[in-house]
Amino acid sequence: MSAILAVDIGTTSAKALVITSSGTVSVSERITYPTHRPRTGYAEQDPEQLSACITSLMNDVIRKGTEKIDAVAFSCAMHGVMAVDERGHALTPLIIWSDLRAREAAAQISKEHRDMHALTGTPIHPMSPLTKLVWMKKNQPELFKRAHKFIGIKEYLWYRWFGTFVVDHSIASATGLMDSQKLTWSSTALAVAGIREEQLSKLVGVHTPFTSEQVNATYGLAPRTPWIIGSSDGCLATLGSDVNTNANALSVTVGTSGAVRKMNTQAGIDPAGKTFCYCLDKARWVHGGATNNGAVLIDWYTQKFLREPIDLNTFCARATKVQPGSAGLLMIPYLQGERSPVYDADASGVFLGVRHHHGTEHFMRAILEGIGFALMDIADALMEGNTNMEVRASGGLSLSAEAMQVLSDQFGMTIHVQHREDASAIGAAIIACEALKIPFQFADEPPRIYQPNMNNHQLYRKLFSIYKGLYSHLADDLHQLNALQF
Repeated sequence: MSAILAVDIGTTSAKALVITSSGTVSVSERITYPTHRPRTGYAEQDPEQLSACITSLMNDVIRKGTEKIDAVAFSCAMHGVMAVDERGHALTPLIIWSDLRAREAAAQISKEHRDMHALTGTPIHPMSPLTKLVWMKKNQPELFKRAHKFIGIKEYLWYRWFGTFVVDHSIASATGLMDSQKLTWSSTALAVAGIREEQLSKLVGVHTPFTSEQVNATYGLAPRTPWIIGSSDGCLATLGSDVNTNANALSVTVGTSGAVRKMNTQAGIDPAGKTFCYCLDKARWVHGGATNNGAVLIDWYTQKFLREPIDLNTFCARATKVQPGSAGLLMIPYLQGERSPVYDADASGVFLGVRHHHGTEHFMRAILEGIGFALMDIADALMEGNTNMEVRASGGLSLSAEAMQVLSDQFGMTIHVQHREDASAIGAAIIACEALKIPFQFADEPPRIYQPNMNNHQLYRKLFSIYKGLYSHLADDLHQLNALQF
């Protein structure tokens, strides 16, 4: 039985765990780091601070563990980009997925290069590094010219550890710069971005091992311990939720943001442009959509409107004191703009149907249901009429029984929660086991199962039909409001 140190570098925190090939987690720790917002629409992180946090986290987990570590493997958030010089030193902060500064660049690309989504599998949206590079070229031309490479946070760490700029196909497939059919950097996308291929990292497979006696000694590992480069958090959350190419299931991840995904054996592009297609490896492709607005809405409401802080479970328990439908209060949850399926960085949140009888708990339930409606909107685009599927949920919101019952009622599907809020890290461990050519087994523990109340589901379908039409009716007005604010 082998033991893997699996590290998941997320948007607001990193998590590391020691997990055996039989699926048992012996050590699990988390560390948080801030996101800086120096201007409206900006979202940046300090790569030096992230590096220090991840180093501290790994040392802490290794120190607490008793097993011999057979491999280290990584999951990492997608869509971040920064410029570095020849020595790998950061010239810019890490611009993360939620940064919206490239709105105009995205609109320009959508208008002039409509085939870019079909070519790369990445929706044209300010989240993508492609749009951020177009923004940087226009707004920071001198810095843009000085840049030796444009990389993400895992590449930054890898260069520090191993002295080479490499990126796995999975992270690369979410940049908007990689040809999803050829698994090479796209000359068409590079021309749009205004960069050369040598300014990007070398593409490698997700199972690619690296090792360094010096690095291993620094972390107290055996000299030849392999470090597996791993994949993106989205692809690995799908794999770690036991959603594979044979599963008639959707993976739903709801943390700060949210996503709905399924796995296929080949790439496939949604002609409507509502979903993404990202590469895990040549035989496994993850199709799905992401929402900007998951539990971040709960944090927002708690911080802004409640007199004292409450945790997520307490919020959900209070919200579900109100009957399904929130007494006619409906929320469009686009507080941070939205990705799938509308891909509108200027979208805003809306409460509709506010009446005198609505109180705090009604708004709390409307938020919870709004998150669910956003996920339903993505799922509808993925299921292609196949409603005989089950949902395998992960992420922080999956820890709330109340939230999962609401989601089951909304989807009208059975939800399985396998105690895998660490699905991305578990996915990284699976990739490590595949690289080591040893079998991985999920821990034999019964999932929490939520069955839908079909009466509630029928109500939610009626509300969802209203929800689906709201954005198209309100989009122009929301854009005008945003224009006044900015």
